[in-house]
Amino acid sequence: MLSKTERVSQFIHDFRALCSAKQAERLERMVAFLPMFEESYCHLRRRRPADFNLFSLLRVQWDEVRHSRFLAWLLDAGASHGQGPLFLEAFVGLCSPDVPVQALDRCRVRTEFPGNESIVDIMLYRRGALLIYVENKVLAPEGADQLAREFRDMRRTGLVLRVPEERQFAVFLTPTGRSPVSDDPAHWQALSYYEMAAAFKKQLPNITSVETEIILSDWIDTITSFGGSDERLL
Repeated sequence: MLSKTERVSQFIHDFRALCSAKQAERLERMVAFLPMFEESYCHLRRRRPADFNLFSLLRVQWDEVRHSRFLAWLLDAGASHGQGPLFLEAFVGLCSPDVPVQALDRCRVRTEFPGNESIVDIMLYRRGALLIYVENKVLAPEGADQLAREFRDMRRTGLVLRVPEERQFAVFLTPTGRSPVSDDPAHWQALSYYEMAAAFKKQLPNITSVETEIILSDWIDTITSFGGSDERLL
């Protein structure tokens, strides 16, 4: 017959074994539940109310700086969106269809890049192969000779990076795609948010990340709502 001490010891052993078995059972159920939860969560996110928009919720739909940073994030092939050069290729295709895909490999993206005379919103470059300056204007007017100064800085940067002039592109991004007034319009490629949104929208079926697809869809809805329409700005 077991002593009191032995019975207590046996009880503790049995209790621990029962707890371990229950814990293993709970863990097994959780592992089985996670794939179903992820599938249900993604399904609900895709069916979110049509009037929900992250940029509107955060009240940044007119924020020029946020739009520039978001665009730079998309253009960065190594960024956390996980889509590689998908968006970069779409954007560069708007600048010039003649840029070879090889020129986009190892491209770098900078925001608020300072030059001798100016600070440009987005600079995209690969040494010896490609240079793109993007000046983004949502509501703010151009400064005095602003784009002329940025264009001169782009040429200087192109010399430093040894990028031929035919592979240097100055892009003026606005809601309506208007021409600049602070420099010779011939120096700049006018691009509207509507055109850019259309190019990115074509890439939605190719996106492999649900989160990236959702936030990009919200951004496209936002910039399409004022892109190409003067009435939206009044």
